[in-house]
Amino acid sequence: MKICYHVFWSILLILFGLIFTKGNLQATQLDPITVSGSGLKQRLSKTFSNISVFDREDIEQSGVKSLADLLQNRSSVQVGRNGGLGGVTSFFLRGSESRNVLVLLNGVRLRDELTQSSLAENIPLDLVERIEVIPGNLSSVYGEGAIGGVINIRTTKAGYSVDKRANKLIRLETGSFGTKNISFNIDTSIDDSLTALISGNLLQTNGFSATNPNQTFSSDSTDSDNDKHKNETINLSFSKRLKDGLANFTYFKTDSETFFDNSFFGNNPKQNSDQEQINFVYNFDLANNNNAQISVDSSKINLRYNYGQFFVTKEDKVAFQNDIQLDDNSNLLLGVEKRSVSRNPSSSGIKSRDFESVFLAYVSQRGPVALQANLRNDNTNRFKSRVTYLMGVGYSITPEHSFNANHSTGFVSPNAYALSTNSEVLPEEHDQFEAGYTFLKDSLMFRLFYFDTKTTNPITYDPSDGYKAKNFSRLNNSGFEVSLKNIADKKIFNVSLTFQNPQSPDGLNPSALIQSARRANFFGSVGFSFKKDRYAFSIRGTGSSARKDSDYSSQSLPKYFVVNSSVKYKLNKAVNVFVTMQNLTNKKYQLAYGYNTIPQQFSIGVNANY
Repeated sequence: MKICYHVFWSILLILFGLIFTKGNLQATQLDPITVSGSGLKQRLSKTFSNISVFDREDIEQSGVKSLADLLQNRSSVQVGRNGGLGGVTSFFLRGSESRNVLVLLNGVRLRDELTQSSLAENIPLDLVERIEVIPGNLSSVYGEGAIGGVINIRTTKAGYSVDKRANKLIRLETGSFGTKNISFNIDTSIDDSLTALISGNLLQTNGFSATNPNQTFSSDSTDSDNDKHKNETINLSFSKRLKDGLANFTYFKTDSETFFDNSFFGNNPKQNSDQEQINFVYNFDLANNNNAQISVDSSKINLRYNYGQFFVTKEDKVAFQNDIQLDDNSNLLLGVEKRSVSRNPSSSGIKSRDFESVFLAYVSQRGPVALQANLRNDNTNRFKSRVTYLMGVGYSITPEHSFNANHSTGFVSPNAYALSTNSEVLPEEHDQFEAGYTFLKDSLMFRLFYFDTKTTNPITYDPSDGYKAKNFSRLNNSGFEVSLKNIADKKIFNVSLTFQNPQSPDGLNPSALIQSARRANFFGSVGFSFKKDRYAFSIRGTGSSARKDSDYSSQSLPKYFVVNSSVKYKLNKAVNVFVTMQNLTNKKYQLAYGYNTIPQQFSIGVNANY
């Protein structure tokens, strides 16, 4: 009956979206170009993955401050979070473990080797230009660790100035819980071939108590106080046009200080997390219809705690790829990549891991038939090489109606902690079948995807053997994703719904399967926004059915529905004032048992761009 209830309301929402607006297609916003699903340029409607794209306007309309709040229950993303801003955040895509979701910032992997977290909670949305979410297995595109999906984040880069005058933006905001948010952006053309950008953000809040001591049974008296958060970020970008190509350099650094609760290491614990990365990309033409790219990345994540512990993760990568246009209808991509990851202090003697990869991608559109093929070989210094692939075919019955299907394989290596408990633990192997239908006409895009995923050798910590990491039999999930977006007459209506059945080994009895922790059978999001004269308004509701809190307990997290909204008024050509409202109904809910979520809060601000 519960499933019928969800399906009934889902159909009503979709029908409402189908009839809500009429108008002309806004192609760049409804059907943008993306490379995230294959490594080669494709229109969103032609991709074989259920990709979602969030541009700068989407981010501003959301009125939220964190990536978790933006993506929560959208595009098959579920979130687990320990408290408010800066709290440890997990992203679950298509029911996968959060450690199997790859987060990229400007093409650079974000993951520390201690917690396996991306620390994406520290990326300020004010400096983000575009986010792409690709649920499902993408090992053949991005390598190991991408079996759950990819969240691809791009900060604002140099090159947006239309003339030699500086393009300046400043944003000032204040709100509930002593929240202050200041950001700026200066983009200028230095000469005809060189542009530069500097942007920064300061976000701080007095916050609220991260935990509910009545549920955690903590003896730390400071667990009842408010947990402060402060984040400082700087982003530098340079773009140089050369005779035969374009060179881009990006430097990104964020410094975060977060108090948190429920620690085993003393009262009033605090985490300082620093992330620093450098990214250099050089695109150049080898010949007609033959574009090459050289990229060099370096990143460092530093975690420090006020009770004395520290952890440092470093990652370096160099890659070369060659995009060859075979004819007007097909492209081939060939590439090589070398990546090295190190951790200090080492875990059970494991200080570093190296990866060497070769890959290719092929996309083709000939008449009504579309093809996609990705093939990749990843070799590590600890495990034998792994070959992964994605093979897909699509067919357009009419220009508006198209179908596609693909099969893919993937893997993820055990992290340093798992290997420290059991040096014999093996990589997880992943297999996925996916089929989709896309309808695109005028102002409307509708997509329906079925997915079936299976994981063999899933890594689980066995409580009967001192929580030693072991490979158990299987992990699986199957379900449907529904998305609809209608853009017309300055109105946008969109829906994202997921029906799934994620199954994982029972933490207390790993030979049995149970509903995966913090992953619901049904969740979704519905939003509406419009612009009129000087006004802009946006409202979004997100909700989830009940789910288990942990694989090691029977504690459940109740269902919830939360509403966020924002209003903007244009004072003149350059200046806007805005109000954001989170959790309008002051809904009390949890994304992790014992941890509080953002209560009702308001903010007001001004945005000047000239």
